[in-house]
Amino acid sequence: MSRWYMAVFAALSIALFLAGFVWLDTSQAQPPSQPLSTVEHKAKVLTTNRALAKGSFIERENLVWKEVSLAERESLGEVFLQPVFELEQIAGSVAVQFIPADSVLSPEMLLRPEQSDFLSALVKPGMRAISIELDPMAAGLGLLRPGNKVDVLLTSQSEIDQDANGTPIYNNMAVETVLQNIHLLAIGNQYSPHQKPEKSAKSYDPTSVTFEVSLQDAEKLVLASKLGELSLVLRGNNDQTEVANKPLKWAKDISGAYDLEQQPTQSVTVIRGNVKEGQ
Repeated sequence: MSRWYMAVFAALSIALFLAGFVWLDTSQAQPPSQPLSTVEHKAKVLTTNRALAKGSFIERENLVWKEVSLAERESLGEVFLQPVFELEQIAGSVAVQFIPADSVLSPEMLLRPEQSDFLSALVKPGMRAISIELDPMAAGLGLLRPGNKVDVLLTSQSEIDQDANGTPIYNNMAVETVLQNIHLLAIGNQYSPHQKPEKSAKSYDPTSVTFEVSLQDAEKLVLASKLGELSLVLRGNNDQTEVANKPLKWAKDISGAYDLEQQPTQSVTVIRGNVKEGQ
């Protein structure tokens, strides 16, 4: 019996030794477990890629979405977030303060077109904005853009005679320059040079043109619009010249048909016996 117990004991010892060896080998082969990584949630805030001066337009190409951590997002306060806002909703806004490059934009830094104070932000200190309704030809037939400089011409007629019924006869037309180097703020609802002009339902519908002028020039513009037809003449980008004396150009200076001295006169021949008298 003792030999049998010794054989069983030896077999169990060998089995335990082999099991321990296998466990030790597998435990060394497995790499230590790594802690589970946490996903960091981020937000996208709107920034500008260049410095913007006060009163300048914010164009779409100046806007960039930037990823920030949620902690940084909370520290920024009220900002424009994606997907709450799209770039098209902010493009065309005007800066109401100097904005350094790479700044995170906030609502107090700009005015959007739908806000009531938007047009006021475009007007320089001491200047006024005034709108005049013009026909498409006088407004440049869509060729003029906000930001252009123009001269304003007035074409008017003066009474020179009356017909047999006492009705005034207006056939002596004249044109004059009433304002020079005037800044166009808006044409219709187009306030930025990069906006596409709105297509009118009819090509001959009147167009509202908004000028930036001094108070005195605003008075001249209102009066001139009542005296006759206004026309806008586009100036070059760097043209700052102004004509001191702006003489009237009369119709007779352009066409002899309006020169009374060149028009044929009617004569009457009176016959008294053998004598003819011309009148």
